[in-house]
Amino acid sequence: MLRTVGKTFGAALTVLCLASTLAIAQSQSPSWHYTTPSQIQAQEQQQAQMVAQAHPQSRYMTCMADDGKGNCTAAAEGNSPTEVVNGEGLIMGDRMLCMDLGSVIDCQPATNQAATASNLTCTSDDGNGHCIAGVAADGQVIAVIGEDVQTGDQMTCVTTDNVMHCTLMR
Repeated sequence: MLRTVGKTFGAALTVLCLASTLAIAQSQSPSWHYTTPSQIQAQEQQQAQMVAQAHPQSRYMTCMADDGKGNCTAAAEGNSPTEVVNGEGLIMGDRMLCMDLGSVIDCQPATNQAATASNLTCTSDDGNGHCIAGVAADGQVIAVIGEDVQTGDQMTCVTTDNVMHCTLMR
């Protein structure tokens, strides 16, 4: 009698284990997948672009080149490299407030500048006696329009209407 109960109990336990194994195997989701490091990096870049588009960064820049039609095409911020910008109604030397929208940097005139005077040193000229960039005492590089001024010359500069005009310091 004990032997029959033991066999029945063993068979019941075996069936129960098999049924639970099949139930667990069927409940696992086939959508599980491995994410590669390159996929993670791509996801992080997409998230960073979405954040940048949702929160554009504004910064003051100086127009370093224009298209000759009153549109700034390149600008720099301090000592940073020149960047491609979209600045309608702005010319070389203009100080601008620019918004980095991720795919484009859009610039508007910096309206809070009154006429100011400062002393700069010419850091770059066009080879024809016209200074195009100067450095201030604080180390900030600024686009300028300097007639008869060459690299290394000390200049007196006046900013009016967002354009810095410089003359040779005498």
